[in-house]
Amino acid sequence: DYSRTSMRLWHWYVNTPLDPSLFHYVYYPATFLLPLPFAALSVALHLPFDVRLVWLGAIGVAGWALWAMPWRWEWRYVALCALFLDPLFYFPQGRNDILWLAGITLGLLAFSRGRLRLAALAFGAALAFKPFAVFFAILIAVAIVRRCGGWRPLRTAGILAGLAVPAALTIGPFFLWNPAAFWADTVAFVAGTDPHSYPMGGVGLAGLLLALHVIPSPTAQIPLSLLQAGLTLPALGLAGRQVWRRPSPAAVVVGGTVVLALFLLCARFVNDNYLASLVYLAVLAGAAGRGHVAANPAQTPAVTPQAA
Repeated sequence: DYSRTSMRLWHWYVNTPLDPSLFHYVYYPATFLLPLPFAALSVALHLPFDVRLVWLGAIGVAGWALWAMPWRWEWRYVALCALFLDPLFYFPQGRNDILWLAGITLGLLAFSRGRLRLAALAFGAALAFKPFAVFFAILIAVAIVRRCGGWRPLRTAGILAGLAVPAALTIGPFFLWNPAAFWADTVAFVAGTDPHSYPMGGVGLAGLLLALHVIPSPTAQIPLSLLQAGLTLPALGLAGRQVWRRPSPAAVVVGGTVVLALFLLCARFVNDNYLASLVYLAVLAGAAGRGHVAANPAQTPAVTPQAA
């Protein structure tokens, strides 16, 4: 609850009586757990600390992963441009989308090089930072099972466990501490079922309906979640079937991006940084497909299933 802190004076909140965002922490725990060691180190060294430095470190890791991709240089260059030049990421404001996107990027690199266990852990880390990664986690699970082929089921399950470990370790204690509060902050607040729900708006369907006065107010109760489920679940099924047929890095990212786009554009609100994520993921998907197709087979390392 930030309603009695200096956040109340932030320019986003001063023009409303009491913004509902001040009553919730919508992010998963990993978002504030990751910076803690760096903050403690800065205190020990008597240095100033800014959490945006951690986000810059994350974008550096993502940039390294793109540079290490087994793609032709021009496709790595295009992906790096999408990562570093996307104006909607809003790094000066401290927006943290790069955390889960870095996990997706690292997972794509690991999967492209046949490191299945590392890929599972990276996609699992992305999920621990933001629920947007759930579609990618499901599709990478399908791809891993398909890639494993005739492997022993226990070994396959051990690799897939990497998808759950990061979220279990970071979310589990806080959920057990207060399940109702955790649900209210991370689910009910954004789904519109909490008394202090996030108001509808943005650049998606809800924002359009508000602009056309089809929806009477940003706090109205309309069944957008049913529309989301009706669109995303069939799309996820089709994407899963495509990944099963061709368990490639491109199939995973393309499918996850399409499903996420459908989910977000039909949500109660679509912030501009969500569009930044979709733009980057779309470029990443295109580069993952065309980079491998255009690459010289003699220069591209063979991708074989490995445990780590």
